[in-house]
Amino acid sequence: MNTREKIIESTISLWSGPDMSGPSMRAILKKSGITAPSLYHRFDSLYHLYRESHEVALTLAERWLDARLEELDGETPLHPRAFAPLMAVLIHRWCHECRNLAFARFECVLETMRRDEATDIAFRWEILWRNFWQAVSERCGLADAGEATGALASGLSLAHLIPIRPTVDRCCIEEACRGWVDWCLGSRATENRWHEFALAAASSGNGPIKRPAGKALPLAEAAANLLVEKGTGEVTHRGVAAAAGVSTGAVAHYFRTVDDLLCGAFAAIYWRTMPSEQALAEAGGSTPPPAYSVRTLIDPPKRDWWPVIGWVEFHLALARDPALAALAPRIRYRGGHMSKRFLEAMLPPGSESGQTDRALFAHWVFGIRMQIAAGRSDPGFYRKSTAWFTETVSKLR
Repeated sequence: MNTREKIIESTISLWSGPDMSGPSMRAILKKSGITAPSLYHRFDSLYHLYRESHEVALTLAERWLDARLEELDGETPLHPRAFAPLMAVLIHRWCHECRNLAFARFECVLETMRRDEATDIAFRWEILWRNFWQAVSERCGLADAGEATGALASGLSLAHLIPIRPTVDRCCIEEACRGWVDWCLGSRATENRWHEFALAAASSGNGPIKRPAGKALPLAEAAANLLVEKGTGEVTHRGVAAAAGVSTGAVAHYFRTVDDLLCGAFAAIYWRTMPSEQALAEAGGSTPPPAYSVRTLIDPPKRDWWPVIGWVEFHLALARDPALAALAPRIRYRGGHMSKRFLEAMLPPGSESGQTDRALFAHWVFGIRMQIAAGRSDPGFYRKSTAWFTETVSKLR
């Protein structure tokens, strides 16, 4: 491995590392064991290095995904029910065998959202991911669901990067994938109660995430804004103090450590991403058609990437940092608890959703917003998926 390749490999690995600042100059130099002049001799800026690292990560991901498709070569068609265990094992393997690449993909889309402009590399990541799941779906006779499956797999893979209880984690993924096949075949998800079990375990001794209050609220919101605008590594006592116009001592009074500060930022993000009363009223009303409700949820007229960036950063931080472990179960296992009214507004009249149905809805919504962010250069990129999803949910028995 030459020096250039070593630098790129170090950069990719740092995206998933425990250092919240990610692949900073100092971290890259330490990881690769080179000097700053040596790095700048090969890359004229960190942006250039990141860009080339994303290209390499994309190439490695393409090779891995192609190898998985080759494993599925054969003349015997697979039954749609075969898709559930297949999807579960592919998501599990991706999150474990390609953990660095999974982080690289999300970091690439985060950068696109922060710049608020379409980028070629982010779009190619989403095309690769979507096409892979389209091909897998076709092998099991579920071609019409392929694009929507890619969106769902984005949400499930982000959650599965957070290790909590390996056995329960894997069972929840498999239950979600079985529920997705149920949806594809026209019925609501069969409840084996793994999602309920995990949610109850997460809630035991851990109440809901508390909303920052009093003088701590503006500090938590300042930390959240820094995290969304510049990344987790920028959330420091000094940075928050400057953003909030207070002293570092005032910040430390309410948030003693950086981890406490991050927890405050994540609590602010969590509550800011809760559906508004207006959105909940729309979801619970009988006038707007289901397609209108889901379109306004995933792609509102005035696009705001703040909640999506915050939610992705939230998950990636929990996946990286063991010090935040207390928050992890309440985020990974509570997926879908806010989506009940949206989902049930789309279901046939009188239908009720189960916990797995709600988790599927939440993961799909997240994934489709990722596609919208990455694929803005192609307005039709996600519309087929949304149309299939809306029609399918409206007919679930």
